[in-house]
Amino acid sequence: MVLKKGQVTVFIIIGIILVISVGIFIYLYQAEIIRPFEEVAVPSIAKAPAEVQPIQDYVSICVEATARDALQRIGDYGGYMDGSTFLYNYFIPTEGEAVQFSRDSDLIIPYWWFLESGNDCTGECRFSSLRPELYRKAGAVSIEGQLDAYVNEHLEDCLAGFEPFTAQNFEITAIGDVETETTIAKEGVFFVVKYPLRITRADQIFTIKEYMAQMDVNLARIYELATDLTNLEAETGVVERFTVETVAAFSALDKDMLPPSHDFDVQFGPGIIWFKSRIAEGIKEILTSYIPMLQVGNTRYYMPIKAPEDGVRDKELYENLYNRDMLIPLEKNYQDLAASFTYLPWWNIYFDANCEGEVCMPQSVSTALVF
Repeated sequence: MVLKKGQVTVFIIIGIILVISVGIFIYLYQAEIIRPFEEVAVPSIAKAPAEVQPIQDYVSICVEATARDALQRIGDYGGYMDGSTFLYNYFIPTEGEAVQFSRDSDLIIPYWWFLESGNDCTGECRFSSLRPELYRKAGAVSIEGQLDAYVNEHLEDCLAGFEPFTAQNFEITAIGDVETETTIAKEGVFFVVKYPLRITRADQIFTIKEYMAQMDVNLARIYELATDLTNLEAETGVVERFTVETVAAFSALDKDMLPPSHDFDVQFGPGIIWFKSRIAEGIKEILTSYIPMLQVGNTRYYMPIKAPEDGVRDKELYENLYNRDMLIPLEKNYQDLAASFTYLPWWNIYFDANCEGEVCMPQSVSTALVF
């Protein structure tokens, strides 16, 4: 007869890919403190003469439409206009500097905080960030600068040769290039465009140069919340702790559960066997279900969870679980913005276990019992 005592294998999860949805930003990782909002003057432009005011308004409408597209792209690509230049690995998303948001998508989103070293890094591991600056004067790549460039490049596509006005016998000639200056302010995002036009109709000649659009997107505030969340994650590992605790809740010495990180049992027979690939899939299923249950304190829609009146044995434990273990704490007040967390199951986690190949078994010793 064989007596077995065993310590179940330890498994490791590194580099879980998460998406933080904050306003128009899709997901954010970064580890530096953002500056307070900059005090900037709200820009203004000179009005055109009444005879050509409709043309100035027409250009301003196109500035607004192009600016809206620019802001959407900045949100889609995590602060960038295009993610195609970033390195990503579809099969191992944690080995790269960006993630493909969904299958067959060109939406490549750079990490604001990621492990630059390989997944199997130990010791002095390198971390990095691809967070762009918010203001152009900070140098390097900035969101303001990218918004400028996008409007410069695409405004004329919207203008379509001023067809509504050339049909009315206006002759419109560009006498300079499109030059955009975007200002991200407390009140919103302002786009001032210099695009000098000479307008001729009959024997009259006019010149208009400036156009403006104001977008009611509190981009600076969104950026600040995104950075605060990322700072908290980078400094404290709050999401990792939640993940470890959640996985532990589904672990036990049971073939239908995940293997615990450690346990002890004495039993007869071969013991419990798990399979490494099934463990990884089980963890992904848990993350898909439970990561969205994380709440961010001091944001819109945050609501403390109350235990139901019936069906809960320990109401205090229930409420502590949801209101403490599933809370991302923030000191600042962001009740004008909403934040949520998502894990999508096609983002493969980096997973390893001290198993013998595919089979995971407890470490054991045996002895012959003589009766």
